[in-house]
Amino acid sequence: MKNIIQLKKMEGLRKKLISISTLFLFAGMILFSACENIASGADGASVGKSGLTSRSIFGVGDPIPIANAAQLALIGTDPDDYPSDGDYILTASFPLVDWTPICDPGETEPFTGTFDGNGETITIRSFSDAALDSDYLGIFAASAAGVTPATLIQNLNVEFTNDPIYTDTALYFGGVVANATATRFNNIIISGDLAVYHTGTSATNFYAGGVTGYATSSTSSNVSIINSIHVNASMPAAVSPAQANNVYLGGIAGYANGGGIATSASHSVIGARSDNTAAYAGGLLGYGADIAITNGVNTGEIISYGPGYSTSGGGIAAYITHSTVTNSYSTAPVSVTARSVDFGWDDSWQVYAGGLVGYSGGTSAGPSVITKCHAEGDILLWSEAPFPYAGGLVGYNYGYNDFTNPPSNGSRILQSYATGIVYAYSQPDTTTAPNFGDIPYAGGLVGYSSVTGSLIENCYATGKVYAETIGEYAWAGGIIGGNAQDSVVSKCYATGDVNVLTSSFLPLYAPEDAKPGPAGGGIAGYNYYGTTTAGTVVEDCAALNSSIYGTKTGSESIFMLHRVVGDLGVADPSVTPPVTQGTLSNNIANRGMLIYPTITVIPGPNLVDGDDTAAEPDQTDYENILHWNFSTIWTMNGGGGYPVLQ
Repeated sequence: MKNIIQLKKMEGLRKKLISISTLFLFAGMILFSACENIASGADGASVGKSGLTSRSIFGVGDPIPIANAAQLALIGTDPDDYPSDGDYILTASFPLVDWTPICDPGETEPFTGTFDGNGETITIRSFSDAALDSDYLGIFAASAAGVTPATLIQNLNVEFTNDPIYTDTALYFGGVVANATATRFNNIIISGDLAVYHTGTSATNFYAGGVTGYATSSTSSNVSIINSIHVNASMPAAVSPAQANNVYLGGIAGYANGGGIATSASHSVIGARSDNTAAYAGGLLGYGADIAITNGVNTGEIISYGPGYSTSGGGIAAYITHSTVTNSYSTAPVSVTARSVDFGWDDSWQVYAGGLVGYSGGTSAGPSVITKCHAEGDILLWSEAPFPYAGGLVGYNYGYNDFTNPPSNGSRILQSYATGIVYAYSQPDTTTAPNFGDIPYAGGLVGYSSVTGSLIENCYATGKVYAETIGEYAWAGGIIGGNAQDSVVSKCYATGDVNVLTSSFLPLYAPEDAKPGPAGGGIAGYNYYGTTTAGTVVEDCAALNSSIYGTKTGSESIFMLHRVVGDLGVADPSVTPPVTQGTLSNNIANRGMLIYPTITVIPGPNLVDGDDTAAEPDQTDYENILHWNFSTIWTMNGGGGYPVLQ
């Protein structure tokens, strides 16, 4: 009966995902509700709603007042009285009708001055035909590095009340600046009603964000995004991922290269759809490289729909490389739908869904690091493309795959947790992968972690985990679905039930074959493929799950279901670099954990079940057996229950 109840709950999740995806296919409107101006005034001359005097903002001299749209339109076009590097302050709220973005680098100079909204509101009602046929959509087309002081836009409210926007040429869309370089955004509120449809027929990326579409070496702080943003694109299919016409959407920025986001929040439903190539949707950021996110918050649902290669969704960011996320969290669900594409097996794989970050990876410059973060929303990933990765916190934790310089290649997740249900479904396309199938990876914390130096340490997950496929292979774990290539999971615990569900006939395979069928474990589904002496490791962890469950139809039933790790894989010294078997060390598991079915096949030493412990161990077990730090990292909150992070 318990298994039937679990399956019914899982079926409910599946139906919810289908309904969300179907609704998203036909939804087009972006609805922002109007928000009240939260800035407050103060006494003194020339003091606006920001509560700051003009001199205290700009330091020297008086800024040029802007009281209406006609004056705003002069910036950059009247270099004598309204230069692109001038200092400006709003003195009234006003609408923009048939607006053509100012400071278009193709016609004038990008904005390099300072702009204080003074707590006033600019309401965007419509863009001009000329704007819709250009590369830039926003109040400002572009901004660039200023001299002294640096380019600054602050204390501004932007409200959208326009009809749906249709463009077939725009590359960048931003509520404030379409394309920003070396610009500081501070105290910005974005609200209103908006719909953006990109109907272009030429190969191009499209970058869209509540504040800026594309940001280079720019920073955002104290930014609030209210209600929802939705971008729909129907650009042509790419020939390969390198020529992708991707859609990048974030509450603050669609794409950011360098810079940072601090103390900002999105309360917005973020929805990105691309008909032909990858879509990236993140609560604050779509795609980020070399960026630092601190004290970020997301409470709005994330929906990403796109085919094939790298479609991603994340509560804070969809995809990051060589970046950091610190003291940030998301409470909202993340839904990612990816369909198969037509340009080949090797080019149509890997899609990501994470409660905080969809993909967290490294470059030759260094790894990504996530510290003291958490996610609470459910993760729903439905994929027709090979290799969907779903994690309560991160879909895929990767690094920089350089075997000649292994010590610090891997990305890290430290002192973080996730509480949502994780569900990953894969529907194989047998025309593109007839001999391998599609493997869904689902982890309560991380879907998959790989590369030497990758580390998940002092973390926990409490949500139930489901990996389902109509194919042959599925991996699920209370912490991680697949742990590979010398990645380490250390000092973590999981409490959520793990479910591995496959439905195809699984043929018997030779012992040297490293691919399992249904593999599920309280900590990791699969711990395999080491390339160094240290190998791939799960150590000092506690599997406190109530059950590990697997089901499959067919004449053969091969299950890799164990309390700590479902399967360790096998060694293969004949390849270069040599493959070593996964390593397990000093793990404990709930002695009352139920495993069904009990028929298992597992190569290697019998370390996969761990040493017996209670369902809720005492603090002394964590300290004396697993060597956890209860001075500065963990606490029992007065004694009972499970440990939590300080």
